[in-house]
Amino acid sequence: MNIDSGNSSPDEVSSSVFADRHGFFRARDGAERFDVTHFSIEAGEPWSAAESNAAAKDFFVRLAGGRETVDHADAFDFVVANELLLLLSDDGQRAFEQHYRRMDDALIRRWQDLLDGGKASDAFGPLSLQEQLDEQQLSDTLRQQRKSRTLSIGLLTVLVLGLLAGGALLLRPNDPAPAADAFTFEDPTEASRGGATGSSRPTISGAVVAPIDLPVVVEAASEENSAEPAANRVVAEPPSRLFGDEFDDLVFFLLAEEGEGRIAVLGSTDWFEGRCIVASAVASNLRPLSTSHVETEEDACGANPVGAAVEPRCTGPDVVIFPLDVPAGAVALDEGGEATVDSIRVRVFAPVEGYEQVSLRGDLDLSVDGAAVIPAFGWSSNDTVELDVPISAGTNKETTCQLLGG
Repeated sequence: MNIDSGNSSPDEVSSSVFADRHGFFRARDGAERFDVTHFSIEAGEPWSAAESNAAAKDFFVRLAGGRETVDHADAFDFVVANELLLLLSDDGQRAFEQHYRRMDDALIRRWQDLLDGGKASDAFGPLSLQEQLDEQQLSDTLRQQRKSRTLSIGLLTVLVLGLLAGGALLLRPNDPAPAADAFTFEDPTEASRGGATGSSRPTISGAVVAPIDLPVVVEAASEENSAEPAANRVVAEPPSRLFGDEFDDLVFFLLAEEGEGRIAVLGSTDWFEGRCIVASAVASNLRPLSTSHVETEEDACGANPVGAAVEPRCTGPDVVIFPLDVPAGAVALDEGGEATVDSIRVRVFAPVEGYEQVSLRGDLDLSVDGAAVIPAFGWSSNDTVELDVPISAGTNKETTCQLLGG
């Protein structure tokens, strides 16, 4: 990379950038030092929104130490626009968190997200309704797991002691196995026995197939509950009438075509008519690394659909295949750091009057021990791919998918 103080191309970086950044960390001469270690906020009556904003902004103005800043009335905008989080040490963060004694819970969560680098799943915009619910369900699942671990810890302790006493040979240390990638894409040339596009009849293992069977139903907002978050309107036991026979044995699986990810969803005949299908490749913390949606009918996904709009790659009487970017390696995050794909999530939405959301969800875990091989597929002479899918233990279903717009 060339660095030149003169005219430069858009791909080049001016040396002034480095000078400005270096200068940013220096307070102006004579500026009063802000001793965050002695900063305190007394507990008291909750602040109003205006008082909370003024207190937070005053803290960061003092933290800026006389540096040149762009003024914003909103404290969040002021902090972000001037990159003041770069000045926030661990002591400074602990000092700022004393403001939480007087702020309301919603504002506290907003500041926590900002100080933590922003919610990972907000990197592509605010959390959608389904992503909010995923967070809620994850929390509930972890809570249940903690309860189960607490109840079984005594039994586990006895079991471990028994192994130590009577199975010393079994516990003999071995060399640790090298870490393996969670999944790999099948080589299409090998899959097609010398061809270049993959097999027109790929071999699909149960390791890349997952059911779509978890209902997520949210009541429509009313005058009584309009202020409540969507998670509080989730129907714990939704009526079965909301999900017709077309949702029975609904599964999805991961494929590769020409080295790119594809999601295939298989159900009963014509199950996908009028549906909105959303797929995401997510990291372990539910941070979406890519998301795409497909509408089998205009406006099926509503006014603000999640992710990139994609067209089906092929359809059959009971299956639809569409693109999803599934990176096989580490992905650089906009907010910093890296992440890898941990699982694939698929949502199938069906509009029902009286409900804000009626959907089924499925998750395919790609973080299991041993690398799952994602089968590659291509096209036969009649632009048809044949699928033999293990939809459950001991049960396979055969179908075909016809290339669209080939």
